[in-house]
Amino acid sequence: MNDDTPLPLTPSIPVNTPTDSGGESGTGNGKKIALGCSLGCLVSLVICVVVGYFVVTGIKNKVVDAAAAYTSEAPVEIVEPTTPQEEVTDAITRFDAFSAAMSAGETPETLVLSESDINALIFNHPMFKPAAGKGIVTIQDNKLTSTISLDLDEINIPVPFIADAVKGRYFNGVATLSVAMAAGRPALYIEELRFNGAPLPREIMEGFRTQNFLEDFQNDPSMKAFFDRIEDIKIEYDKLNVIPKSAGATAGSVPQ
Repeated sequence: MNDDTPLPLTPSIPVNTPTDSGGESGTGNGKKIALGCSLGCLVSLVICVVVGYFVVTGIKNKVVDAAAAYTSEAPVEIVEPTTPQEEVTDAITRFDAFSAAMSAGETPETLVLSESDINALIFNHPMFKPAAGKGIVTIQDNKLTSTISLDLDEINIPVPFIADAVKGRYFNGVATLSVAMAAGRPALYIEELRFNGAPLPREIMEGFRTQNFLEDFQNDPSMKAFFDRIEDIKIEYDKLNVIPKSAGATAGSVPQ
């Protein structure tokens, strides 16, 4: 890439959806919900967009300075909340039952997850192992906020000069997220984001607020089939609600 060629606002980042290895999955259906492994993909995309902004604004030669401003030399400790074991077990059981019923083409009860339930899954469910210790969620006033600390050397960043600029550094960020339905499928949007305590430029945030970060998962047949079975997803009374369609409302079951 020469200095006159800007990166697009939303560069194409390959999304690696989970695979069913037959190993550490509580239900064998982990690939149906990609929340765990999508963490690194999301951060990779965010990093490329941020650095792309600086390329567009003509300071590609100062990428190292940008990396220093928006990343850190050390991680932020993410501490697992103290949750009674029976509540952890209950969250895992309800999550697995919902996933299994959806995969079987059945209509489970609405999956309702509190802040505590989500964090219990992140730290204790095998499917969320990639995110354990790297992120924690809070829900307040029906807003979902995620605090994240990631070793950038562990993330596949497909643009070499960006990967070099953040080598040995950490992404410590706080994101305010919104979930909704878009074109009949679940959508995830970033409403507010801070890197290393610094807010992103307004131009970048305007793009993020309209970018559905679950869109690329539609390219995976299993994920598309799963999303097609969701009637609604929303945060209500400070709880995440995933509402399935009735079994007769879709053409078939989620592929195994």
